[in-house]
Order: sequence, then structure tokens, then C-alpha cells
Amino acid sequence: MSVHRLDRRPAEGTHSLVAIVGFLVCVEIASGILQGYYTPIWKDVAGHLDMRDADVNWFEAAQLIVSALVVPFLARLGDLVGHKKVLLLSSAVTALGSWVLAFAPSFTTFLIGFALQGAYVVWLPMRSRSSTAGRPAPAAKRS
Repeated sequence: MSVHRLDRRPAEGTHSLVAIVGFLVCVEIASGILQGYYTPIWKDVAGHLDMRDADVNWFEAAQLIVSALVVPFLARLGDLVGHKKVLLLSSAVTALGSWVLAFAPSFTTFLIGFALQGAYVVWLPMRSRSSTAGRPAPAAKRS
């Protein structure tokens, strides 16, 4: 009678898949906080900074403008110096923006901090690019 043992080791590439999915979950949570957390408290922020409620729209506008401007720049920088380094840089800029927000004494300071948080938009493209870096491109199918 022979004893059959099943190999219980995870399949090759499972660890990297789990790491990518885990990172994407963290990105979505952070993105959701950055995009949705502030909406209910804008009225309180406007009162704290002694500004009109309508001026709150400048925060979203500044963040969206910065987001649109940094993606091409940081994507190219990632190609030049490495995607993981750019991920760290964009995370540091986003964290800096959060710290500026926490201690912002005025409208202008809060606006700058909120705009700096726009660097988070590069997380997803950089992470997906850094996870495929160094792998050969799939072969093209011939008809």
C-alpha cells in the first residue's frame, strides 16, 4: 500500500498575488477616506477656517487639478527611477498633505494641504506597473 502525500505548498506566484490584492485593498480604503471622509464635515471646516461654504469647492478643485498634473509626471519618473521609489514619494507627499491639513490655521494652508493629497492618484498605476516590472511581456498571438 502506498501513501500519497499532497503537496500543501502554495502555488507559484500566490504570494505576489496576495500582496497585490492586499495593497489594492489598502489603496481603496485610503482613496475612499481621501475622497469621501471630508464631505460630511465641510461645513465644520468652513466654520473653523472662517470662510464661506461655497469656497469649500476650491479644495476639491485643487486636489483634482494636482491629480491630473502629477499622474503623467510621476508615471514618467517611475519609468526613469523605479516605480517603487515613486510610490514611496507619492505616499510621502500624500502624508505630508494630511499633516498640513491637521494643523492648517487658514484657508490657504488647508488648500495647499488638500492639493498635496492629490498625489495619491498615482498609487494604483504605479503599483500595477511595479508588480509587473521585470516580467517579460506576453507573446503576441499570430493568426
